[in-house]
Amino acid sequence: MCEVTDAHASALVDCPALQHPRRCEYFEKIAAGKMLVNIAAAFELIFTTGRVIGDVGQATYVGYRTVNDDARSSRPDHVLLTPELFQCVQRSEIKNPDVQNSDHCELSVFFRVKSFTASCRTCGLGSCS
Repeated sequence: MCEVTDAHASALVDCPALQHPRRCEYFEKIAAGKMLVNIAAAFELIFTTGRVIGDVGQATYVGYRTVNDDARSSRPDHVLLTPELFQCVQRSEIKNPDVQNSDHCELSVFFRVKSFTASCRTCGLGSCS
């Protein structure tokens, strides 16, 4: 199953990035990745991987080393969005992991939102003013 299907027809017009192949540094296809693509297509979701500023499909797992001391890396982590949310994406950020706490990179997605005015309230135990 292809990740962009007829179900995405209106998104193809609204999201020009979907008309081009994703930028990817890792081309190895594994069963879990194929299943994730099928889920995205079935639920009309869009991968940000390789489609937004700051994400070129780079590795998000930089875990263990082999006996030859070769670093192992892959891209098991993805962000899936509805077409409406995808249109609001400003950029993505993938940070190198803090290897003491995780072997996966932190993924952040930043969204454009319309200006709004929030009412300020001071809240305490059991009451807000």
